[in-house]
Amino acid sequence: SAALLSGCSKTDGVDAPVPPASEKITITASTESRSMASNVRTSLAASDEVLWSMDDTFVVYDMDSYNSSTFEIKSGAGTTSGVFTGYKPQGTSYIALYGDNSYGGGILTLPAEQTYDASGFAPYMNPMAAVTSDLESGLSFKNLMGILELNVTGTKTVESVTVSCDGVMLSGTVSVSPTTLDIVSYGTPSNSVSLVGINEALDPATARKFNVVVPPGTYENLKIRIANTDGTSVLRTAAEPVVVERNQIVPVMGLVDGED
Repeated sequence: SAALLSGCSKTDGVDAPVPPASEKITITASTESRSMASNVRTSLAASDEVLWSMDDTFVVYDMDSYNSSTFEIKSGAGTTSGVFTGYKPQGTSYIALYGDNSYGGGILTLPAEQTYDASGFAPYMNPMAAVTSDLESGLSFKNLMGILELNVTGTKTVESVTVSCDGVMLSGTVSVSPTTLDIVSYGTPSNSVSLVGINEALDPATARKFNVVVPPGTYENLKIRIANTDGTSVLRTAAEPVVVERNQIVPVMGLVDGED
């Protein structure tokens, strides 16, 4: 899903549907608006909508057997409420996952590289989940991650930004708790994530915003490396711990590009 962010579309990387055990059904699925972290950037709007995109899909798992079925968007692209169709899995309780399902089995991948999208974040970089015992009544998806909004000034042209933090998972494979919607590392996590394909010129007076989707957590000694198209780079370290909550946008202010 996308929008603040635009970009929930993807043509691969989702689980192949199990042959239908029952009828084809229609589900109305809504997204959750993000909130700005308290006590910062109060001049901004209080929330940012996450919109469905054309070609969006999500996977519904029966929580008893983890049989799955892929649901495809039929209408509602560009809005917070989309209509999806797919075959209903057997079972009585379900979890729906939106994101990179290429690992399979209800496991989501948080990629080590996120492709830059000026409108907010790239397709399938904002994982979401919904839990229900009645699919036909609709799904209310919740955002599983937070967003670091990096505000950068300077005179360079930025090529990529890498965020890292010792001892904290920033990319890798995760499972999702159906009761709390917490994400749990599955496999070997990585303590870094990169935003690539930026190629945006900076302004010395007006900050350009780069959004990096990150797991909730407290980031001690958060490091941000800004790499430029001319081969130079600069490493900045946050002066204080950065706390990111689920569904929250956390601005990181005062990042000045240059050379180490």
